[in-house]
Amino acid sequence: MYVFSSKRPTIAEPVIEPRSTCVYRNQTQDIAQANRYEAELKNFVTLHKLPAFAAILAENAGQLETLASECDPALPELMPEIRKFQSFWQSRKIRMPENSYHTCQAAKHAGPELLHTLLTALPKHEERMEAVRCLAPYMSIMEEILRAKAQTQANKAIILRTKTDQACKTTTRQLEPFRQRLKEIPGTIIGHETLTALEKLAETHGAQAAINTLNTQPQSFDVHFVKTWQVGDLSVNLRPWNWIRTRFHADAWYPRLVDYRKDLARWQEQDPDKSFALLKHILEQKEEMGKTISPLNAQAMIAEEAHKVFESLSQEARRLVPQLMKIQFSLAEQPSTNHRRYTPILTPTQKPPG
Repeated sequence: MYVFSSKRPTIAEPVIEPRSTCVYRNQTQDIAQANRYEAELKNFVTLHKLPAFAAILAENAGQLETLASECDPALPELMPEIRKFQSFWQSRKIRMPENSYHTCQAAKHAGPELLHTLLTALPKHEERMEAVRCLAPYMSIMEEILRAKAQTQANKAIILRTKTDQACKTTTRQLEPFRQRLKEIPGTIIGHETLTALEKLAETHGAQAAINTLNTQPQSFDVHFVKTWQVGDLSVNLRPWNWIRTRFHADAWYPRLVDYRKDLARWQEQDPDKSFALLKHILEQKEEMGKTISPLNAQAMIAEEAHKVFESLSQEARRLVPQLMKIQFSLAEQPSTNHRRYTPILTPTQKPPG
């Protein structure tokens, strides 16, 4: 028996899983997956040199175009530039290795740091310099799109959190009259903390799971029943004082815990004062609210995570762009190297897009 409220055991979550939510597309998982295939991409570049690097950039430009189309506000002025880059690299690439789905996906979702690492995997200095001429202007556009995508995800998270707050406030406002009626019922006293805990369980696991938890863990809750004693022709109601009730647990008024359980069962079956029906209605409304806000919370968490990832990637690109541009400008001042024995991405008369 738990006599004092301060010694009340904590509520154990129901064994059943919380209500499942829809699985939403998470681009950050694709980006993390790309980094796990860094070794495969580096081997591909080392083996096939510049055409392999062009193949990776062609895949990456296709994904960058998708990211740009998802930005809000849209970036229509960058779409032609991205397509020029993609077309340019498509004409100079080699085919990705057979059975290389994961390698293709990694190339598609590679971030600025990974692309720079792959550039350094080119075996010859001349090849790396040639790749810089292509990567520098592309990285500049990439930084702008990643920054816009990060802001889009931040705005999306704010909107979703606002919708969640509005749904919670609406339900709370609608349930307030029912909570007040429940407090005014003289025959049953449900503690404030107990009602709050049951509502939370109903929101995450469902109304029936909350009621089942009350029945299986009665010592964790406070549901007091007014006892009626018959003294001759008089009926005396024994109602615990509020001061005492807040300091003693409900089952402290019973000689055995099993007696408290019986009263709980009788209350739910017979419901003489309709307090259980009122409680069940409140829990069912909280369950409906949970069904509404659970997917919103799931989407908001994904958007917040995506904002952090894209913001980090945009900072990577912002840091790398000056380095690549500096190398590119220094190349323009160097004499021609027509004696090179590798196959360049650019012929001497060609310039990269941008």
